[in-house]
Amino acid sequence: GMEVGGGMLYASSVVDGIVHQLGGWRFKIECSMVNVVKKDERVPVGSSAITGPGLGSDLSKEYDAIVHTTPPFYNYFNEGDPSSYLRQCYQNSLKMAFEEISSSSDENSNDSRVAIPLLGAGGRGFPIDVAIGIAASEAISWSQKHDKMNGQSEVLAFGLPEISNANMLIDELKRMELQ
Repeated sequence: GMEVGGGMLYASSVVDGIVHQLGGWRFKIECSMVNVVKKDERVPVGSSAITGPGLGSDLSKEYDAIVHTTPPFYNYFNEGDPSSYLRQCYQNSLKMAFEEISSSSDENSNDSRVAIPLLGAGGRGFPIDVAIGIAASEAISWSQKHDKMNGQSEVLAFGLPEISNANMLIDELKRMELQ
């Protein structure tokens, strides 16, 4: 989300909150400059937007850009199948992230790297097995369509702090690759 933290009880316990803390005040300003797309939403469910990491922030030491996306709430989404919207989050975010990298990377770089959390799990209420299944299938789909584009290797790294979830994702990726 673009405005995480305002009114959240534990903003630092979710990825959005941590990103906003590390991005600092310049990052917050960049987020506020993203155009409103639908009603009062800057990033409607299933879509993505990109900002810088906040000049001089802790984020800017590690990342060149931040892609924002809004997964649906699993049990409280009235606009269609929440799983299809979660898939859209991955598709739109990965497209935006790798396009940004390819447009801004130097010619000597051999690979593009994108880090992504497990979308939809946690506060959005997706059961972990559903969130992992969607993450794995979208990662494989992306890899099959885009690997070695423009002579560059594309690396997608999932950041999952819980080792059990990381192992579940690895197992699901292996299972899907065998199909």
